[in-house]
Amino acid sequence: MNAGKLRHRLTILSPSEEQGATGDVTTSWLVVAVTWASIEPLSGREIMVAQQPVGEATHRVRMRYRAGIGHDYRLQFGERIFEIVSIGNIEERNAEYEILCREAI
Repeated sequence: MNAGKLRHRLTILSPSEEQGATGDVTTSWLVVAVTWASIEPLSGREIMVAQQPVGEATHRVRMRYRAGIGHDYRLQFGERIFEIVSIGNIEERNAEYEILCREAI
């Protein structure tokens, strides 16, 4: 992985569900880590290919491997929130992730 391409400061968020006194469930987001990553919008062609197996991906995030990140996590870049669609462990070496995301509106 070329560290020079990791130029975006990214916050990894984990969901935490809490049940209130009235029984309603509230989801809050806890900061797991702040790390450097590369965020790229997908081209129209890549989006069409990505929609087949993984849904509506709009961005590709590359970052160093971090154990425990799940599909229910979110990524935050500034005020922008990205929902994880697919997580790929590049070459299964536990060194780099390629994460396909959709930007939350």
